[in-house]
Amino acid sequence: MDTEILPALLRYIDEYQWSFNIAKRLINMYYGTAYTEKELKQLYKRGRAAGPAAP
Repeated sequence: MDTEILPALLRYIDEYQWSFNIAKRLINMYYGTAYTEKELKQLYKRGRAAGPAAP
């Protein structure tokens, strides 16, 4: 599930400059998850550390 959410999370935070609170609400509604802001921040850090995904 994280691999599906990560591109959206990176886009929301990096491209749109949205807060983690807004990103959390959208991701939880769209994907039917129950992530906390802390969990999404950890996921974001892992995604950023992994570098850009191949197209």
